[in-house]
Amino acid sequence: MNTAVVRRSWLIVPGDEREAIEYVRKILPDVVVLDLEYAVPPRRKEEARANLSNANKSLTGCPSEVFVRVDWKTRWCDIKAAVCPGLRGFVLPGAEQAEDIVEIDVFIGECERKAGVAPGSTELALILESAQGFWNALSLAKASPRITALGVGRVDLTMNLGPDPEGDFRIYPYLMSRVVVTARALGKQPLGAHWREGSRGGVASPEQTLEAARGARLMGFTGCLCARPEQVAPASDGFTPAKDEVKKATRILEEFERAGAGKAYVDIDGQLYDKAKVESCRQLLQLAQACTRRDDDKAYYGKAEVKP
Repeated sequence: MNTAVVRRSWLIVPGDEREAIEYVRKILPDVVVLDLEYAVPPRRKEEARANLSNANKSLTGCPSEVFVRVDWKTRWCDIKAAVCPGLRGFVLPGAEQAEDIVEIDVFIGECERKAGVAPGSTELALILESAQGFWNALSLAKASPRITALGVGRVDLTMNLGPDPEGDFRIYPYLMSRVVVTARALGKQPLGAHWREGSRGGVASPEQTLEAARGARLMGFTGCLCARPEQVAPASDGFTPAKDEVKKATRILEEFERAGAGKAYVDIDGQLYDKAKVESCRQLLQLAQACTRRDDDKAYYGKAEVKP
């Protein structure tokens, strides 16, 4: 996976609420997800679709990338209304068959041509929400070159599979691991958070969000969806390598390079580090640097926004 692309916090914003969209400029998630699914009442869906183009324009220059989450039941209308210059991609929940993704890929291409958008530039982030979706995870993720991320949709998954006994989440570690392995094997971003019982998604506090993000990063995830603005900062922090990790990785890399090309491993404080572990350290440092650049861009933008 390309560690230069940093998308840790994906904030869901109702597509019909102009004030909420403008507020994005203050909190600056890595990705703002204009929602056409659960956050918008059915009676306001058409208004939300009509607002997408203006919403994209209002976020021009903002360091947050813009995605649109479509409703699977109205995906064709949602996609047609959303494709425009400035849109990075779609968050697509509910897919189960690769054939459906192929059709969506073709339709997006047609919309790109009509909207004057570069062919193939609109991405897809698939959110798996059903037993069939997880069973077909590999074929779904391979169905289109537009797919850059694969994630876990826990709310719908719980409704489809039923809650685990005593709220123990026994099946979720398996399903989350399946997403991580599939995404990593294909060079996609794995999206998900290690939510605990009573602190999931929309009700999670900043502290619970930080814990969920840190736990997910240890599993191999690199970002997650956020339901509330106050979850953005802890989600971004949780998916960013900590200072002590960076310090340790830097020392290991320096010691290995100092040992020379002929050395298969280095011994640091009684712990052996071979080439595979050293490569992991190298990747961690690349991610940390990319996160720093991302946060520096946000800080610079934030200062520029408050200038008179």
